[in-house]
Amino acid sequence: RLGYEQYSASGMALWGMDVTDSLDYDFTNTVEIQGETLIYDTRPRPFYTSDPFVLSRIELGGIDASFLRLSDVFYQIQRKRWEQTGELMVAAEDSLDKKPWFAYNNVTWFDDPWRCVAFSGKTIGECPVISTKNALGFSVIYDDPYARALGESVRGVETESSGLYAGRYADKRLNRSLNINTNAIVLEILLYLKRDRRPFIDMPQLLRASPAISDGSEVTE
Repeated sequence: RLGYEQYSASGMALWGMDVTDSLDYDFTNTVEIQGETLIYDTRPRPFYTSDPFVLSRIELGGIDASFLRLSDVFYQIQRKRWEQTGELMVAAEDSLDKKPWFAYNNVTWFDDPWRCVAFSGKTIGECPVISTKNALGFSVIYDDPYARALGESVRGVETESSGLYAGRYADKRLNRSLNINTNAIVLEILLYLKRDRRPFIDMPQLLRASPAISDGSEVTE
């Protein structure tokens, strides 16, 4: 689905495959959230979290111009929510320390903003509001008060020897899931910092150099 689709297709593009169709923005509609117009996927189970946007910036330099613009809008919506409500949250997919064991906290579920669901699409009552991997990711990609607040929010999530917990619930209680998804991305973030915030691969440059792969369709409002 949108976000995940373009990010996943980029891996195939690096193997020389023509993924033009997967870099487009078909099957979308628009919704206004926190004063910003955001496109969303109209197909079934349109999970829409920060994960592909954080990973694409760190690993691939943002994929292409259209995806970079979408990434920035996706981030600004979350920043504006924090500014308007005072509630710190970063939308993410994460393992949970209780049933249903995995959740997608979506910026929007179709045109329904701030909806947290299980893989089945069923709404979850209590969902983590802080994702360790995405809070840290945004804190190194952007430089503003929201990004810094996200970085501060994950203090205390570390264990003595087993890595970092997945995040926190709204009442500051730890989401004590210990999983490779969280900790592998944290290691990527550390490498990104070690590289002076240079992405691992310059995907936009590769796309421009490849006659078989377009730069994606324009994201329209």
